Parts: sequence; C-alpha cells; structure tokens
Amino acid sequence: MEKELGASIEWSEGEKDGRMLLTKELDAAFDRKEYKNYFDWFMEKALLLKKIANQYNTD
Repeated sequence: MEKELGASIEWSEGEKDGRMLLTKELDAAFDRKEYKNYFDWFMEKALLLKKIANQYNTD
C-alpha cells in the first residue's frame, strides 16, 4: 500500500481495531492560506487509498 500511495504509513493495531496514519510533510508551519492545497492532498490520498483497498476486497 505504501508503494502505491507513494508515502509511508504508520500502522497501529489494537485488539479490536487497526489504524493507519498518513501524514504530509510541510516546508514550514501550518498555513491557513494553504488549506485548499492540504485538503486537495488529503482527498487525492483518500481516493487512492479507496482504490487500493478495493483491490483487496473479496466481497
């Protein structure tokens, strides 16, 4: 998944759940003026993750 996303994922597994954390590195501190770019990045990765997950869905 990391290869297909082009980013590292931090994995966390619990007894009943699992979590993954994907972060975007910034050149500077968070800038509210860049919010649209941050959200576009988020949506791009979310849609790509959905596409990748669907490859493994056997239902």
